[in-house]
Amino acid sequence: NVFWVSVTSLSFLIIWQIDKVRDRSKEMMILFEIIILGTILHSIFVITVLYGLFGRDIHFDYYVAYTIGKAGWPLHNINILPRTLEYSRWPMMHILGLVFSKVTNIELFSIINEYTVTKILPTIINIPLPIIYYSMAKRMLSSYKPALLSTYLFIYIHYAIMFHSWFVRETLGYLLFFTLVFTTILRMYNKTIKITPL
Repeated sequence: NVFWVSVTSLSFLIIWQIDKVRDRSKEMMILFEIIILGTILHSIFVITVLYGLFGRDIHFDYYVAYTIGKAGWPLHNINILPRTLEYSRWPMMHILGLVFSKVTNIELFSIINEYTVTKILPTIINIPLPIIYYSMAKRMLSSYKPALLSTYLFIYIHYAIMFHSWFVRETLGYLLFFTLVFTTILRMYNKTIKITPL
């Protein structure tokens, strides 16, 4: 109950702040609060499943990552299911998970340890999404209040909260999709793309 009271209170506080915001420094503070709230919502499916993996597709993607870790990529001449072979054709998330595991010395998956790469990495990958979405919305709507409100609503999309908290190929694809859309919008609004702060 404390968790949901906190989330609800923070949600109402953010909406109130969006209505009252008058300057850019407050705008960035509210965006930061939205990112924090989005990360908290996103981790519901990480924290509540103490051991093991939540979801259906995640088991196939974990097995692909495990097999790539053992046999390398591409997977050839290995006795694996056709579905596993199909999943291995899009290995970016799996290879990123293996690299993240080696660099941080966190296990890819464990039934003993509740904090593994298969749980942590999707949450980390999704942290920049509200920033990208806000940047797109602000350019399209030409105002920061509607952009903040739409970003706030964006983090509450159930499908994004649940499905993209899984260690699946689509989680990374979701980030890459919004990055592509954002660069397209930048190109439409500016003739040259420049890397600048929000």
